[in-house]
Amino acid sequence: SVEKIVGAVGVSSDTSCADHFIAWRVRNGLGLDHLRGVDGVSGDAARPDNIIFDITPNPSGGSGISAGGFGHPDCINTGDPATLPKVQP
Repeated sequence: SVEKIVGAVGVSSDTSCADHFIAWRVRNGLGLDHLRGVDGVSGDAARPDNIIFDITPNPSGGSGISAGGFGHPDCINTGDPATLPKVQP
């Protein structure tokens, strides 16, 4: 078989959350999402590297706190990450 290196697709011009959703769908559409068995941080085996919205306000002020350490701030008009296509085996 022949292996090819595929570069990243830039999708910026919206929020970082929208960029994540768009890039996820592009990766899925190109069949480049064979991640089953990857121990991601999202807690969702079907979407192991999905975005995590778990940042709560810091009671002392300043930056919020991510419960899992990998949280992303909420964005306006953000969809539900659980609706993104599942990764392929």
